[in-house]
Amino acid sequence: MKNLSKILGIIALCTVIGFTAVSCGEANPFEGTWTSTISSSGGTETTTLIIAESNWIMTFIWTDGTDTDTETYSGTYTYDNNTAFFSHTENGVTEIWTATVSGDTLTVVSDDDPRVFTRVK
Repeated sequence: MKNLSKILGIIALCTVIGFTAVSCGEANPFEGTWTSTISSSGGTETTTLIIAESNWIMTFIWTDGTDTDTETYSGTYTYDNNTAFFSHTENGVTEIWTATVSGDTLTVVSDDDPRVFTRVK
């Protein structure tokens, strides 16, 4: 019985140490898939943003019911707490977009034009 108590004690201690080690790293609040849809009389624009580690890819799909146009951008980003800076270079010109996250809402500002995304679950 003493041996069983010791074994159970060791298992409990290992479990506590394991959970402590796993919970020490902070989760990246930006990682995941995000969507944004804007509708107007001219059509609908749906944007999907996928963020993983230090890279991102964003796809815009415009449709007016007759025609569909798609554009895709990608780049890298850095973040500190709930603010990120997305970098994108095209034709030798680099753009930096600022983003903030609050729960399942991501706001990306590019050229003073904020776009609000919702996390896909």
